[in-house]
Amino acid sequence: MAHLGNWAAHDGALPDSAWSTPAGLRRLTLAGTGFILALSLLMLAGAVGFLHEDAYILFIYSRNLAEAGQIAFDAFHGPAEGATDFLWMALIALQVRLGMDPGLAAGVLNALGAAALLSALHQAHAPASWRAGVVRLLPLVLVSPFLGAALGGFSVLFYIGVYAQMLMALLHRRLKLAVVLAVVLCLTRPDAVILAAGALLPALYRFRHDRRLMALVAAAAVVGAGYFAWRVSYFGEWLPLPLLIKSQGDSLRESLVNNLMVLLPFVHLPWLYWRFGSRLSRFDLVGLLLPAALLWLALACAHQSQNISHRFQAPIMVSLLLVLVSLRLPTRRWFIVAVLPFLLFGARNLLIEARYLATPSYINTFALELRKVPAMVPDLPIAVTEAGRFPYYLPARYMDMVGLNSREVAVGGLTVDKLLAFKPALIFLHHAGTYAMPESSEPFVRLSRESFLARHHRSNDSRDPVMRAPSLLGAYLARAPEVDTVYFVRYGKGLFHVYALDSRRVPPADFEAALRRAFATGRVSHCQVSVHWPCLGD
Repeated sequence: MAHLGNWAAHDGALPDSAWSTPAGLRRLTLAGTGFILALSLLMLAGAVGFLHEDAYILFIYSRNLAEAGQIAFDAFHGPAEGATDFLWMALIALQVRLGMDPGLAAGVLNALGAAALLSALHQAHAPASWRAGVVRLLPLVLVSPFLGAALGGFSVLFYIGVYAQMLMALLHRRLKLAVVLAVVLCLTRPDAVILAAGALLPALYRFRHDRRLMALVAAAAVVGAGYFAWRVSYFGEWLPLPLLIKSQGDSLRESLVNNLMVLLPFVHLPWLYWRFGSRLSRFDLVGLLLPAALLWLALACAHQSQNISHRFQAPIMVSLLLVLVSLRLPTRRWFIVAVLPFLLFGARNLLIEARYLATPSYINTFALELRKVPAMVPDLPIAVTEAGRFPYYLPARYMDMVGLNSREVAVGGLTVDKLLAFKPALIFLHHAGTYAMPESSEPFVRLSRESFLARHHRSNDSRDPVMRAPSLLGAYLARAPEVDTVYFVRYGKGLFHVYALDSRRVPPADFEAALRRAFATGRVSHCQVSVHWPCLGD
């Protein structure tokens, strides 16, 4: 029997990969089942809680693209590349343009990615029956470590679904399809360039005399170069703003720890391969693992902020998972032994993220309550570190003090002079445990500027932009006496949110009334406050 990816023996699709064959029909049925179940879980997340804070950042860009035709964080600063998932943003914008809620749009795309991943796992594992495919493979997607990020609205399932299909296309010598999927992958996330290069390198080496393949790769390179030239012209920067920010930081130890953690569910893989072997040839295994290895090395050298549920390492886990399910394990018990660490790791990540998404918080509705305040006009200057739900529900003129969405901060970093030039009427930040919090059980504590600076503000010398913003607040307040009122607000287990406001432009009485209403709201969900189909909340 030929290997699954033995390209020398097969010219084109493998016989058992076509949809019309019994194996193909089982694969189609499994993918359809996975789509329905994944979509149900993803919709449930938006029906019972809110999506992740950072997912709303991309929704802002999608909404502005759909409604104003501009890729921008607000209506005042012009184009900004704070949304690195370009194709994901564009596809959500298209659905928003059609009247769909962006959370639902993200769920549909992620469910399609789940179906694509299941299809790839089915091809690598080749179960003998539909039931075996459902029992063995469905939990690997629905209880995966990266599902939590998808529940929060991130692109991870869509992204790895495309990635898995690209790998399968290469294994089946569908080179044209593989190159097309590589382009789609690179348009979805910028780090996919590493994955695409790693996946295509073995094919380029083995078929270096194939002019058709070289022409396809050259065409893909032209498309990539054209996109890069367009985005430099449109945004005015060589790199997306988040990549500029993530190149900064104090230590890469956390990145290395994250990378090592995702390898733990697969520590037994080398022994299992040595003991039982794989349905794949060694060349095929190199094609699966090389892109994962290159991405692992790249992430080890990057500052991994916003790495929810290890979503940045998701392609690494997918490559290892495809190798795992391709093993010639003799019994069902051996399969359980092989996949159990992955499922336990996934269940842990999933429970952590589900708990976060379902926990009620004042911040879910605070921006909506502030919209009722007459002083909160659309061009009010607001500086934030929390650039998700707050700007999504409260249109204004924003400065992102971390720099992920503000070019003037990303280039050169945040400074007091930049804040003075912006003149924010309201500053909202997460102090990340760097301040001395007031001792109080109340939802919020009001302080004068002088009291805050004397008793609670603490400076730090961190290079991390997330830590730099709260440190600079003290220096800014010392030079901006008009910002005279400071609030510590309860978020999670402590008074971690801080608001500083100019009481002449944002009346404290109105601000506190909005805070009290937000804390009194109780449990609400993303869908309850959405004005898009199918939620249509009030």
